[in-house]
Amino acid sequence: MITTKTANDPVYSTLINDTAANTGVWNEINIVTNTAFTLLTDANRDGDTLTSGTTFVAPNILYGNFTAITLASGAVIAIKK
Repeated sequence: MITTKTANDPVYSTLINDTAANTGVWNEINIVTNTAFTLLTDANRDGDTLTSGTTFVAPNILYGNFTAITLASGAVIAIKK
């Protein structure tokens, strides 16, 4: 995981390309390569959780209030605005 922020930009981006559990608050997930999630939690949907079995094809963008991201495979850029 790599997190970046520029001095004049309130946007934080996090590259996630491993299978570690990531927690935080992200508003957008950019699918960089075809990606399968082990866990993806969206607080906007009453804490609904997506678990294994769905692969998102790149390029794609998911919008929400994501609080937990764990990848099974692939790579995403999670953005906090």
